[in-house]
Amino acid sequence: MGFFVNLAVAGDLLRKKIDEIFPGNHPFCVLQVGANDGKSFDPLFEILQRKNCKAYLLEPIHYLFSELCSLHASSPRVTCINTAISETNGRCEISYVDPKVAHSWQRGIGSLYTNFHMFSETSSEIIVREMVPSCTFENLFLNYGISGIDVLVTDCEGFDPELINLFPFHQESPKLIQIELDRNYLSPQLCASTIETLIMAGYHNFSTDGDDLVAWKEFE
Repeated sequence: MGFFVNLAVAGDLLRKKIDEIFPGNHPFCVLQVGANDGKSFDPLFEILQRKNCKAYLLEPIHYLFSELCSLHASSPRVTCINTAISETNGRCEISYVDPKVAHSWQRGIGSLYTNFHMFSETSSEIIVREMVPSCTFENLFLNYGISGIDVLVTDCEGFDPELINLFPFHQESPKLIQIELDRNYLSPQLCASTIETLIMAGYHNFSTDGDDLVAWKEFE
């Protein structure tokens, strides 16, 4: 059922595995769902600065997307996309902390789950709800010509298991995946079913720090 190694920081493992699988200047392609501002709480920021990779970074919240675009404005290898991933194409509602009053860590708790902020005991009085663009993975790939994804990273505040269920593994097969899978608020059954989905998709190596799960296939 997979091999687990406990590490202090899953982001460090992600960077280590990327260095192992894509050594030196070896090119690869990254898809990140929930990119935030591109720097805060982001395991990919340092990788994108030094590695030869093409990246598609998705962020649906407008003010964070603006910061993400500004951060990568000079990089032709990075494509920033203002959308959420969902079951259908169109628009969906997202909840996030009002940036005028948000503490730094609260900038990272936007979610498609309406009451997700309650897990961090964040007051509903400072929550903003808005409609944002959304699309399926398949439509995203079609519209942006995305193929050959090597690394998939998601940080979507409780929605990550749903993203794994929605991901078309028959179409794309990343070598390395990192998702947020916090057992403090997700049920053991949901965590187990998410891992089972990954195993069925060919991922048999896992590591977790309690907040994030890193999964990878055997190196070819």
